[in-house]
Amino acid sequence: MPQAKPMWQSKTLWVNGLTLAAGCLALIAGSDLIAAHPQITAGLVTALGVVNYVLRLVTVQPVV
Repeated sequence: MPQAKPMWQSKTLWVNGLTLAAGCLALIAGSDLIAAHPQITAGLVTALGVVNYVLRLVTVQPVV
């Protein structure tokens, strides 16, 4: 069984934390930003799903 690593070393958690920060910034900027660029928004959401999927596939160590 692989040895566990600290949470701050998890790439998946870093990606999701940065996503959370970007989402908060988008909320602060207002929904006009998202409404003005729906295709870019959809592309970013899709890319995030792909990144999370790939990170899950390559993850071997559990997080403590």
